[in-house]
Amino acid sequence: MLATQNPIEQEGNLPSSEAQVDRFMLKLKSDYPSRAEEREILERMTGPSLPRASKVITTQAILRARQAVAEVYVDERIKDYIVSIVTRRRKPAEFKLDIAGLVQYAPPRGRRSSSPRPRRPTPSSRGAATSPPRT
Repeated sequence: MLATQNPIEQEGNLPSSEAQVDRFMLKLKSDYPSRAEEREILERMTGPSLPRASKVITTQAILRARQAVAEVYVDERIKDYIVSIVTRRRKPAEFKLDIAGLVQYAPPRGRRSSSPRPRRPTPSSRGAATSPPRT
């Protein structure tokens, strides 16, 4: 699922609740387009014809890619590292971490199980079968 959150300057926009936020694995922030990008967008939208979508991949290719990603081995050290981060974010005071202004929500129960997923496509896209921890 993909969702957008309107900038706070827009009337009627309320911050998402923790129950809504925890449904997403990643949060990506994007800035406004540059002047050149804004001009390109304008050209595309005001040109003689509207942009057309075209098929670039088959359903079968997507399913094969999903399967390949699911088969990538995630090292035990990566799993331990994820659990360590999750635990520290949930109870930072117990680990003497001053991150109050840096973390809005701690990961809910069960969220840690999806944490390695965004990392998996990287080694599989290079043909690797493992996801070693970075040192």
